[in-house]
Amino acid sequence: MFDPGLGCELLEPRRPTPLPGAPAWLPGVVNLRGNLVPVFDLAQCADPPQRTVSPRLLAVGEGEAAAVLAIGGMPFRHDPNTFGPPLADPPAALPPALAGAIRDAWRIDGELWLACDLPALFSELGRQAGRA
Repeated sequence: MFDPGLGCELLEPRRPTPLPGAPAWLPGVVNLRGNLVPVFDLAQCADPPQRTVSPRLLAVGEGEAAAVLAIGGMPFRHDPNTFGPPLADPPAALPPALAGAIRDAWRIDGELWLACDLPALFSELGRQAGRA
């Protein structure tokens, strides 16, 4: 989950242009209104990496702060206030880049729901990609 105030847009299906030597979680870039924007597949950050089945692309943010997420289904709005209190401690098994961007976590019907600071996550993934 992320702040809907960031603005988001479901993109028409397209294949990212690969970047040589990029990590698996950075499958490439797409042209978004004249800007090259990185595509992040967070399922590839898992241990072991997961495959995003029939990924859709969700653009989040604007301008230089924009990024695209590969997602496995249709996005929807959900009010985290209906979840009840968050977990006291976030799950320990999160990938380091993701763990630093998590604000809250809930376990609902066996599923883990995470409230994520996407600008912080995009910034960290950008730093990691630069080191790869």
